Amino acid sequence: MKLKSFAVFVAIGFSIAFVSTVVYLISSERDRRKKNEEDDYDRETLNFPFLQDAKTIEFIMNSKTMFIMRGLPGSGKSEIARNIKQVYGNMAVICSADDLRLNEQGEYIWKMEEYEETHLKCNKKASRTCEDGIPVVVIDNTNTDSRKLSKYITIAHNTGYHVVLVEPRTWWKYNITELVLRNQHSVNEDTLRDQMSKFKQFFAVYYGWFPSEEKLRTLKDYMLQILRDCIEKIPSFRDQLTKEKYEDAQGKCGRSLILMRSVNAQLVFSDFSTTLTEVTCAALSLSCLEKQPYRLHITSFFDQGIFGHKSSDYVSLSAVQEALGSVTTLTVIAWTITPRALTARVKLSPSQLKLWRNLDSGASGEEGHNFRFKVNAYEFEAAACVSDTETSAFIPVSYANLAIKPTVGVGDTAHITLSLQRDTRPIQGRHDMCELVRLEMANQGYLEYAVTKGLARDYGDGHWAVYLNEPIYIDALFTGFYGF
Repeated sequence: MKLKSFAVFVAIGFSIAFVSTVVYLISSERDRRKKNEEDDYDRETLNFPFLQDAKTIEFIMNSKTMFIMRGLPGSGKSEIARNIKQVYGNMAVICSADDLRLNEQGEYIWKMEEYEETHLKCNKKASRTCEDGIPVVVIDNTNTDSRKLSKYITIAHNTGYHVVLVEPRTWWKYNITELVLRNQHSVNEDTLRDQMSKFKQFFAVYYGWFPSEEKLRTLKDYMLQILRDCIEKIPSFRDQLTKEKYEDAQGKCGRSLILMRSVNAQLVFSDFSTTLTEVTCAALSLSCLEKQPYRLHITSFFDQGIFGHKSSDYVSLSAVQEALGSVTTLTVIAWTITPRALTARVKLSPSQLKLWRNLDSGASGEEGHNFRFKVNAYEFEAAACVSDTETSAFIPVSYANLAIKPTVGVGDTAHITLSLQRDTRPIQGRHDMCELVRLEMANQGYLEYAVTKGLARDYGDGHWAVYLNEPIYIDALFTGFYGF
């Protein structure tokens, strides 16, 4: 009997041990999977190109970018801000109203009567940081109030910073119950609900690719070389495009430099430090070099809400969501030159074309429709152009002998308007590009000249194009231009 009881006892012991082992293994596996899921989720919520992509990080380190966090307390925006600081180190400064509420012991002290003053101090810190030219400025506030948000955007505009709006990708960013549990400063449910009621999606006036100032200087210097070459080799080029008949080289050049340095957005050529030859002076006297548009870029989408094209639809595209805040390489293949504007023609890659929703006649049904708008003190225009409304396999005869074939169809008017005649509006660059594409598609007659870096063509009426033998590559940040 004792032996039998012992056997039962041993069996029970083995059973308990076995069950315990199984439970332990199951629990361990569950914990492991949970940790892996959390790690995967952390990677997903922080999977922004400005945190992960080497090309984007290098570009931002060598330019000026303002990241503006947007989100409710506890949504995860400060975690993104800390990761930006970790990636960019001393090149980044975080401006946070919450940091200004810490006492000497590091304790967070909230005083309603100091709310506006705290945000004013944060705004001043951001302004000083941008004036100092720190490459990365992070605004780590909720920014649900458009009035406060506008102040930071204005600072960025006035100091030449690109703006990237950043919202957390956490699943709980709109979940009040979860936000109450997760926010660090004991913000209650009523306050969170009030903030959420004020939180609205904020969209740009337009989206596009923005090169850095350094890359633009390189592009402009290359442009000046092309202009000098054309003036030296093609007499009719100067005759059609200069402001007036060129006589006194030194006197003319002096007036040209004075003009270019007096305008608000002057062109910057590194060649100014070299000897100003007659050819260089003649190039600088072209009427299309009298002023530079504000914030050079390639527009991928312009908000034509009144015509059916809305930023909310554009930004909801997965390709756009993935690309915002990322850097890509643009390919410049030609120049378009008229007395009114000078543009760099860009050939978009397949991935860049996924972001292309630029103006066409499909929405309004009116070819050539245009309208004006203002953002702060800056005036912009938009226009329709039917040339880029559909993809085509048709290759015009005029492209046959070109080293780099331009795009036909969607994206064929992609360009950067580099400079303009003094009294000309920025939209002129697009008008000139549309006209060039029309001439190319119609196989319009032209005079062709060989120049050092490609082929120059005179299409008549002061409309010139220089097609490059080799492309120029420039990196650019994909983001929006925000305004009020």
